[in-house]
Amino acid sequence: MSSGPEFAYVEEPFIDQLVGMGWKFTTGNLDFPSATGRSSFRDVIIRDDLRQALRRINRNARGDEWLDEGRLATAISAIERIAAPNAYSRRCQPLIPVDASHRFQLMPATHSG
Repeated sequence: MSSGPEFAYVEEPFIDQLVGMGWKFTTGNLDFPSATGRSSFRDVIIRDDLRQALRRINRNARGDEWLDEGRLATAISAIERIAAPNAYSRRCQPLIPVDASHRFQLMPATHSG
């Protein structure tokens, strides 16, 4: 864990705020990426956490899960492609809410120029 004014006045209050909002905080280890659920430090997405979150937030009107393994794999693959280097400038598409149940759909990016 860091120390100093940046940590005390910026990082720690932000971590505390996110934890207060229900986010999970995990202390990392510079030698072991597995401490944060990753196989490598190049992983920017913690797949197991993402898979659980997608299942939790995508429910039908009765509150049942509706994403099967194929749909989960497709969603995770799409998110990983967005997270790839330089993806923002080439492929990033805005997510817009489809309805109040917090489901999202990818919309085509618009380019000016």
